[in-house]
Amino acid sequence: MASFLQKLKDVIFTKSGQYNDRYGKNCSSQSLDFRRNAKGIFRGELPKKYRELVDLIPGEKVVEVGAGEGVLSLAVSANKKAVRAIDYTPLRHEKGKEIQAAWAGLGKDVSRCELVLGDVFDDPSLLDGFDTLIACRVIYYFGDRTDLFFDMVAQRMNYVVLVGNGRRAKRHARGHVSKDLGEAARLSTPEGMREILERYGYEIVTEIRDNDPVVIGKRKQALA
Repeated sequence: MASFLQKLKDVIFTKSGQYNDRYGKNCSSQSLDFRRNAKGIFRGELPKKYRELVDLIPGEKVVEVGAGEGVLSLAVSANKKAVRAIDYTPLRHEKGKEIQAAWAGLGKDVSRCELVLGDVFDDPSLLDGFDTLIACRVIYYFGDRTDLFFDMVAQRMNYVVLVGNGRRAKRHARGHVSKDLGEAARLSTPEGMREILERYGYEIVTEIRDNDPVVIGKRKQALA
């Protein structure tokens, strides 16, 4: 019974378009990728999606928003000077600490990854001091705060790595109107991610359309 109730709760959260409901302190579900791969992750194994991303991420100092359990950030940190994984959900943040400890016990160097419980909308300074931003399956939930977010990013980041949502992108391409996201669903697609990066002064240096689409932008005028 408990398992059924948890699955039901996960569905309710998944269908909610409200950022606070989906990712706030009351969220009681782990991220989908973690749930599907939890045992392997604790053994130090990366899900395929993250393995393919690690070598694509430019820059030396990387910050990830909506980092969930921090798996991608922890993996990226092995080859970067500094990484900060920011998440808004206490449950996922705490699980990230467990993963970090487990990986350290396996001999992995995860010392340069800082896991932070917070929200950049409440504290934009969390983005300061980094040259690359990662946002994986998250920007389409920002709604009317999307432009505020990219204003903050464009003032700080030379590189932006956006990962969309393959399932949502396909539905959007078929003309499906998302009940929970509305027009923001376009930001799950490569076209939508490309458009918003170009609007904020980035040129597209990488675009991958397989599975969850990936779009990477480089600022046309580099920040000092």
